[in-house]
Amino acid sequence: MLRPHIFAGASVQNYLMGAFHGTPNGRGRIAARWRDQGKRLPCILPYGKRYLSNRIQFVHVDDMARLIAYIIRKPEPESQRLTVLNVAGRGEPLTFARCMEMARAGLVRAPGKWAMRWVLKFGWKSGISAIPPEAVPYMTGEYIMNTDRLRKFLGTDYEKVMRYTITEAFTSSFVPEEQAVAQTSAAV
Repeated sequence: MLRPHIFAGASVQNYLMGAFHGTPNGRGRIAARWRDQGKRLPCILPYGKRYLSNRIQFVHVDDMARLIAYIIRKPEPESQRLTVLNVAGRGEPLTFARCMEMARAGLVRAPGKWAMRWVLKFGWKSGISAIPPEAVPYMTGEYIMNTDRLRKFLGTDYEKVMRYTITEAFTSSFVPEEQAVAQTSAAV
């Protein structure tokens, strides 16, 4: 059983990566107009240093695909029994502050989680944002996984399978998909 952290990569679209991208991904007319104009929405966090200091991990979708292929090809009996593996990219987690800096994302501070939830709810209901208000705990908490079992499971193949660091996985999400495909093809 694989427990991946937040997926990242040029082809990935999820609400957390959408928050860092700032793309108005809602289904409303305003969102469509803002997308056409290239406008970006700011990240929203409550006031307080701790929210910017919260750490987060990412896993590149290509690493996840390599891990699944590795498990399928693994002939040892261990691959036939239930094993739970936390999956994240190599290296240290990033802070929310570092992610916003790397994404060149704007930041709006809310007086508390309730206000952040209200702003997200407004963006969601008005069709501007695709980030649901239920995402507040994920955007204000720290979720770090211990990947020691994954490292042990992969052994000497760890860096062959998990090629991207957390930082590389995150930054690859900001490379146009066509360019990412070309870079991957050139590296093979």
